[in-house]
Amino acid sequence: RDDDDDGTRERDPGRRDRLRQRLGSGVGKAEGKEAEVRERFKWLDAKHVRDADGRRPDSPGYDARTVEMPRDLRLSASQSQYWTVKAKYRDVVLFFKVGKFYELYEDDAELGCAELGWRMTVSGVGHCRQVGCPESGVDAAVAA
Repeated sequence: RDDDDDGTRERDPGRRDRLRQRLGSGVGKAEGKEAEVRERFKWLDAKHVRDADGRRPDSPGYDARTVEMPRDLRLSASQSQYWTVKAKYRDVVLFFKVGKFYELYEDDAELGCAELGWRMTVSGVGHCRQVGCPESGVDAAVAA
């Protein structure tokens, strides 16, 4: 940090990266988590996605409203509930209530980040990309 003229300290945004380089860690914890999440949910990527009947987007009868979940995907009980519903309604933004919050995951999280200005994270209950807001603020957020 550098001292400003008024005696306050200004945060140096590159400090953490320089420290990682000096310590020999090219990938930080957050970057590693993001890579892990991308790999875990690659079945949602355009080049890997299949509909509920196993058809690819270039196949006749492909249903873009659904998605096939990998059979070996390990999920918590709440995430299993979320993805069971989302697999049937991929074309719908699904607000999932967790305690006193509404959360959006993966592709829906991208929309929440871009359209609602919610901050994206890869930590938390879902161990996936997610955004959310308290239940008291959801009406105002979606009305915008």
